[in-house]
Amino acid sequence: MEHNKVVFESKVREIFESPEIKAIEIEILNLYYEINRRWEANERNKYVITRLLKIRKKLLDSKFVMDDYSKQLLSEFNEAMKQQLIIMRSRTEELYHRMEDLEYPSYMEVTGKCFLGYTYSTLHPIQKPNDKGKENVGDT
Repeated sequence: MEHNKVVFESKVREIFESPEIKAIEIEILNLYYEINRRWEANERNKYVITRLLKIRKKLLDSKFVMDDYSKQLLSEFNEAMKQQLIIMRSRTEELYHRMEDLEYPSYMEVTGKCFLGYTYSTLHPIQKPNDKGKENVGDT
């Protein structure tokens, strides 16, 4: 299992550090920066970002082989994401109801966002225990 982990981590790092993937990611970041700098949604830039993301996905798909180990990681990641989304939804609804109880103006709204931490699975190649020796499961 440890050998699979090392091989997988090396393969993933190699894929994401490839010059073509890095070049596309830099272009995407530059376009996002341009959109945010001007404080307006430039439709052309949004279209280009969408196209670059599709090209990036095709490149990643062509470089990555889905073996049993990868499938298990993906399955565990999906389960972690699902659990974090359930927690996020519950917290968002709770906040919304608190706002109703406090009689906030009717035009107020609550938006939930889910940010996973760096750890998704005990098998994940970059999984590291936190300070207390327990595994991180994600942040909401």
